[in-house]
Amino acid sequence: MTVLEKVKNNLRVSSDDFDDEIITLILSACTFIRNAGVNHTVTLGAINDNTYVIDSAVMTLIVLFCKSYFGIQNTKDIELPHLFYLTLKQMEVCK
Repeated sequence: MTVLEKVKNNLRVSSDDFDDEIITLILSACTFIRNAGVNHTVTLGAINDNTYVIDSAVMTLIVLFCKSYFGIQNTKDIELPHLFYLTLKQMEVCK
């Protein structure tokens, strides 16, 4: 199962209509994770690669990030990046 398919399953999305948004969120999550100090990269090509192996903790963080941001239209009062960072710290995947 690809990274995109795993995220879509967790978002309960079966249609391809939202793939662009979901892929953007996956790449954003990976950037955020990498900036937090986790040495892991998911490229655009890896998102749709069935053979790509991803660390389960990183996959959980990607899903959490995507669930936090998917479909949000008004982020005025949302502090999700800070909560996401705290989750990264709690999972002890940061250096």
